[in-house]
Amino acid sequence: MLGWYLYAGYTASYLDDQTRHKLRELRRDGATLDRMQTVRFAFTAPTRDIADRLQARLRALEFTVTVMSDAEIVAADAAAAAAAAAEPPDDADDDDGDSEAAAAESPAPSKGALTAPSSLFDVEAERPMVPTRSSLRRHERQLDVLARALGARYDGWRLPGLY
Repeated sequence: MLGWYLYAGYTASYLDDQTRHKLRELRRDGATLDRMQTVRFAFTAPTRDIADRLQARLRALEFTVTVMSDAEIVAADAAAAAAAAAEPPDDADDDDGDSEAAAAESPAPSKGALTAPSSLFDVEAERPMVPTRSSLRRHERQLDVLARALGARYDGWRLPGLY
C-alpha cells in the first residue's frame, strides 16, 4: 500500500530531493499545483498504541487521520479483488469463446498467494493545502520529527487521485 508514497525519513536533504523530484514529475504530467488540494501524508507504526498516539497528535494539528492494520488492508484488498472478479467484464455480451480460453490460460491464485499480514499499522493524515515545495518541506520535516519521537516512521506524501 505504501508503494506510491515517497519514502522519506532519512535526512532533510533527502526529503528535499524527493519532494523536488516528485513535484517535477507531477508538473510534467500536467498536475495543477498552484491551487488548494488534499495532500495525504503516510506513516508506519509498529504497534496499535503508537498508531493511536500518532493519530491523536495529528488530529491536534488539524489533520484528518485514518489508521489501518496490515491485516485490515489485506482484507480490504481481498474484498475489492473478489468484488472485481464477480463483475462481468465490459465485453461480456460479445462472448465468442475467447474469455473461457483466457481464463483457462491464467491460473487462479493459490489460497496462500496473499502474504500473511505483519503487525504494522498504516496511518494516513490528510489536509487541504497548496502543494508548494516550501509548504511540503515544512510539513515533511515537522511530521518526520513527530513520527520519530513517537517511535513511528514517516513514509512520505502523495496527492490522492494523481499518485
